[in-house]
Parts: sequence; C-alpha cells; structure tokens
Amino acid sequence: MPTSDDNDYRQRLINFFSVLQQKLQDYRKMKRDIDRFLSTNFNVFNRIVPKENALSGIIADLLKPAGSHGQQRIFLKAFLRRITRITHDDLLEQPCKVHPEAFYQNGNDIGRIDILVEFNSGFRIGIENKWESSEGDDQLLRYRNHLNGVSNGKFCLIYLTPDGREPDSISPRDENRLLLMSYRSDILEWLQECVQLCESDKFRWFLRDFMDYISTRTEGRRQMPGEEDIIIRHALESRENLEMTLDICSILAELRERRIREFLKEFKECLERHLDSSEYEYIRIVSDPLTKKWSEGQWEDECRLFKKYAFFGFRKRSWRYQIGIEQEPNGDILYGVRKNIESQEYIPNLKKTIDDKTGMSGKQSSWWEWYIRWKWYIRWEWYISYGDLIRYDEETVKEIVNQLIRILNTAERFIDREVGRDS
Repeated sequence: MPTSDDNDYRQRLINFFSVLQQKLQDYRKMKRDIDRFLSTNFNVFNRIVPKENALSGIIADLLKPAGSHGQQRIFLKAFLRRITRITHDDLLEQPCKVHPEAFYQNGNDIGRIDILVEFNSGFRIGIENKWESSEGDDQLLRYRNHLNGVSNGKFCLIYLTPDGREPDSISPRDENRLLLMSYRSDILEWLQECVQLCESDKFRWFLRDFMDYISTRTEGRRQMPGEEDIIIRHALESRENLEMTLDICSILAELRERRIREFLKEFKECLERHLDSSEYEYIRIVSDPLTKKWSEGQWEDECRLFKKYAFFGFRKRSWRYQIGIEQEPNGDILYGVRKNIESQEYIPNLKKTIDDKTGMSGKQSSWWEWYIRWKWYIRWEWYISYGDLIRYDEETVKEIVNQLIRILNTAERFIDREVGRDS
C-alpha cells in the first residue's frame, strides 16, 4: 500500500514534469514564431542527404583556394594548421591544386583517392573519406604506396571517418605518414574555425548547416540543442529539480537494458516470421572477458547486444555457421555470415556470390565468411553505434531482418553443400 512518502514523491514527480512540459510548450511556441523569419529547422543537407562522394566534393571545394566560397586560402590554411605535425613542410603559402576523385594507375594497381592536394614543392595530401563505407582490401596500403612513389616520400595520407577509427590495412602506430581524422571532432572543429574566419554571410550559413548535419548524423543530436537546453536549465533551477533529475538518470541503465530486451524480442519475432522454426535455431555468442573463450546461449533475458563481440543471429541446426549481427569494439555493427571457429576455412565462392547478388562489397576476416558494416546513419531513429536504444522503430528491425534473409537466400546452398561435404 502506498505510503505518504510515496504519494509525496509521486506528486513532486508530477510537478517536475508538468512545469517542464509548460516550459517546453512555451519554447515551441516561441520557436514557431521565430521560424517564420529564421527557418531554424531547415537544413539543405537533410533535403539532399549527400552520399560519400558528394561530401568529399564539398570538402575538396572548401580546400580549393579558388573554390566557390570565395574565401581564397583561408579554409585551406585552417586545415593545414591542424596537420602540421605530419606534413613537415611550410605549405601555408604554397600554390596547390585540389583534385576530388584523383584516379591513378600503377601497373595492375588502379585506385581513386577521394581528395588529393598537390603542392608546388611536390608534397601531396591524400584524403580517403569513409563516411558510410568500409575500407577495401589493402586500400590504404595501396594509396600509401602510390603517394610515396609519386612524391618521393613527401606526403600525408588522411583516413577520415565519422569516429576516427583505425584502418584495417595500415597500423597508425607503424605508419608515421598516416593521420586519423574524425568528422565528429576534427572536421567539426575545422568547420567552426571556418565559420569564424569566413567573411561571407551567405557561406557562413552553409557552413553552419554542414556542421549541424555532421553533428546530427554522428552524434544523434543537433549542434544547437534547443529543447535539450530547456531541460538542462530546468534541472538546474533548484536543488529539488536537480535531485529529481538525478533520480531519473539513475534508472537509465535499467531503462536501456529493458529497451535492448524489447529490441531483441522484436528482432527475433520478425525473424521467426521468415524462418521455419523446426529447421532453424536462434543463437547468441559472446566472449567471456575472464576466460577469453566464446560461449553460446539463447536470447532470453539477454541484454548484452552492445557489449563488444556480442553476436545475435540464427542458423540451421546442422550448420556450424551463423547469420546475424555483432558489435565491434569501436561501436560498429557488423552483419553477415559468421564462422564457428577462427581457423575454419572459407567456403569457396561464397563471398563473391554474396557480393554479386547483393551489390555490396563485403569483407572476410578470421571469424567471418562475409560481413559488412551497417550503414549507421541511413533511416535510423536511434544510433546503433553508441548503443542508444531509447528510441528505435519497427522499420529499423524490419530492415535488419530483410538484409539477413537476403544473405540467407544467397548463402544457404553454399553452406548446405559445405556441411554435406563434411558429414
């Protein structure tokens, strides 16, 4: 039976949210009035949703002294100042040419560097932009070798990703000409400096839209938080409000776990509508941090989806292969065909067939027959890279399942044949 203390706490909770709700309503009304003149919700990038090549083109144009921005070398200098520790040359005043999509061919090696900056001294800066795709086979290693050959060792290769992750083909610890950059920090900081230096009002708005787009896609929030600021101010308004906010924050971990369970439950139910339950089983594979060994189990009451190397998927009962999704240490989600043991040999022609049938260029690893990183920003209402499961929608689950069933339909006969050969 509720006590007087319970009732008092419930009333304080109601008051907390009722006052906050009124503040948000007032803010939204004010924003509607302001938007008649400022259109704060409008962002041209959200309308066109630029792909990787288009983003490379925008960055290349910003770096061009004769770019459409009209600011001459201001943006280029700001960029160069950020990489002086690796260029070793005084490039700030040197004439240069900026090439988006710089194709090259050295014998059998044919490649395309997303952005190439060539200076009169012979120094070259190559930028490989991975906004949504994964690195190709030895891609950065080949680009490094090409730049080294044409510049007599005077070059810098930049690997640009949303989070500044390490490439697969070169270790930054072993390569003093490789620089890792992220959209989330490095590019946003550079663009902020460009906004401050830019003398064109028109172009400053473009830069701000670009920053807001990057921030939204990489961090799941707007550059100018708006309603978030109202909530923070409300929480700090009084000691009682702050205590109430901290109480709410204390349950976020449990809330997240419950949402993960809900997601996995919906994920499994959606798979069950596509698969014959008598032929397939659902499998969870996790790495034990103490023993460093893999263990298998069922999905029930499992909320470790966003622990590193936690795999959730399905397989035929006769298979030693699985199809599903897995969390990487850097937060990425992989999906594809996973092997049972690391030393297991690859199934002949499986990777090529999946590539051809899906139109995607997958990769292989010691644990994967074929995998690809999830395109982490497209149509996602929650950002899977950070484990933010407070919000997701039914379409997200359907999209994941449709991709996995598509892979199953392509890979099934190869795996069946391999299992038959082993039996």
